[in-house]
Amino acid sequence: MPRLLITYMAAVLLMGCVAQRGDAAEAPAIISPTSPGVEGTSHGFPVLRDLAGRKLADGEFVQWLENERVHARITYEFSSVHRIEEKTVFRQRPRIIEEEWSWCEFKDGRIRRKFEVNFGSGKASSEKWDGKKFRRWAMNIKVEPDRMFVGYALALAIKNLRERLNHGETIQLKAICFTPKPRVVVVEISHVSIDRIRMSDRVIESDRFVIHPRIPWFFRLFVTAPDMRIWLIHSPPAEFLRWEGPLIEPEDPMVRVDLLSGSQSEMAEPRRP
Repeated sequence: MPRLLITYMAAVLLMGCVAQRGDAAEAPAIISPTSPGVEGTSHGFPVLRDLAGRKLADGEFVQWLENERVHARITYEFSSVHRIEEKTVFRQRPRIIEEEWSWCEFKDGRIRRKFEVNFGSGKASSEKWDGKKFRRWAMNIKVEPDRMFVGYALALAIKNLRERLNHGETIQLKAICFTPKPRVVVVEISHVSIDRIRMSDRVIESDRFVIHPRIPWFFRLFVTAPDMRIWLIHSPPAEFLRWEGPLIEPEDPMVRVDLLSGSQSEMAEPRRP
C-alpha cells in the first residue's frame, strides 16, 4: 500500500487529529525527528468497501514530492457521476507537519459536501448541499505544528507512534470532527491486537489500532461518533493495510478501505498464540 494511503479515510477519512499535551511552547514533540517512515512518490489502487466486504468504489492513490512538500491525492469512483476526493500537503522534515487538507464529494457534476482545514490561517470550514441550498460553517483552530493531523496524516502519525502504542501506551490526541460543522473532540489511540486478515487470497498479519472519540456528555445528545480502526502490516516496514470507519461524517455509513483490491475481503481475526 502506498504509504500515504493510510488515510485517507479517514476518515477519513474523516477525522483529523491534534496531538496536544499542554502549551505548544512547553510540550515535547509527539513525533520525534528520528521517527521512522520517510514518504516519497507512490501510486496505488485501493478499494472502498462496506463492512461485509462488498466493493463500493474503485480507488486511486497518488503521492508526489514538490517544493520540499509531500502532496497526496486519493479518489474513489462510485460511478461516472459520483466520486470523492481527498487532498493533503505536509512537510516531513524535521518532522511531520501538515499544511493543507480537503475532502470533497461530487455528484451529478457538482459539489455536494466539502470540508477543508488550512493550518497556515488556522481555519476549518465545511459546506453541504441540503437539497435546496448550501449550508456553510467555519471555525478558528489553534494550530500546533507537528501536533495536528487531519485525514491521511493521522495514519502517518499512528505509523510513527507505532512502537509506543505496541508497548501498551494510550496516546490522547484532539480531533476535528465534521458534523457537518467543524468540532474539536478528544480521541484516544491504542493498540488492540495482532490480527490475521484474509484479503485478496492472502492472509496477512497486522497490528490493529483503535481511534476512540471521547465525546463530552452534553454533545452525546446530538452526536454519536463511532470508533475507527486502522491496521498496519505487522512485519517491518509497517505500512497501511486496512481502515474502517464512517465515510466522513459520524452519521455516514461505516466503510472499509483495503490495500489489496481483489475480490476477497474478510473480517480481521486476532492471531492465535
